Amino acid sequence: MSWPWKIALALVWGLVLGAFAAAFTAATLLAAGWIYLYGDDAWPAEFTERTVPLFSGLAGLFVFAAVAGLWVAMSRISPWFVSRLRASAALRWSLMALPMLLIAAATGTALVRETQAARAHAAEEALAQRAAEAHRLTGAAWRLTGAEGMLHLGLVAIGATPAEYDLRWEARGPGFAEPFDSGATMRQLPAGPTILELDLDARALAGSYAAHVLTRAETVEIDLPLSVHLTLMRRGEGGAESHLIVNMPLSYRYEPGGLVTFAEDRAGRAP
Repeated sequence: MSWPWKIALALVWGLVLGAFAAAFTAATLLAAGWIYLYGDDAWPAEFTERTVPLFSGLAGLFVFAAVAGLWVAMSRISPWFVSRLRASAALRWSLMALPMLLIAAATGTALVRETQAARAHAAEEALAQRAAEAHRLTGAAWRLTGAEGMLHLGLVAIGATPAEYDLRWEARGPGFAEPFDSGATMRQLPAGPTILELDLDARALAGSYAAHVLTRAETVEIDLPLSVHLTLMRRGEGGAESHLIVNMPLSYRYEPGGLVTFAEDRAGRAP
């Protein structure tokens, strides 16, 4: 194999593998600095501007020299391989093109990863934007009408864009880790502040709580510190959620057979 071919192969393979060695050394040093030395603290310029470039350059030069020397001495190392190269121009050109293919493959992989990272970042930003524009519950007013046995909730919600939401509620009381009643409804909310009306069957809530706490059928007076846990969740992928708890006292008589009589009408507000 002629010297021009030896020099060409030595340069191509030496430059490519030397560049890979330099990049790998730099990445290893930076990873070691992150894990073992500096972390989130300020990194000294001595490390990033001198140590990393110096050792990366030395690693690249060492690999380049080793590869170039290997090609120069190939006639003594493997005469059979050199004779094959001398006899086949296609093999020589293939060896010249292989490093370029390695660079193209590495570049393509890096571009794919960069594209995937950019898409993931854009998706996160879009999700954060949707969450910022979503409606959130900011307050509530409640009113109990004892004669009707209804609990009327007026919920204040504020959001930047119109969307469909699921409004879920859970009734909770002392003595139970889980809610003793729950429900959900779908609402279409316009942009800006709006009021959501939610009517709950207070007699059913009071009776359900009494059925959970009483061990025998008897007439009792119950003072229930009722907590209604509200969740407003936008429909669709990555739906944002807003939570609000409305606390209210309910005083009522519970009789066997499930008859509920409220002591008085009440009203209040939740911040």
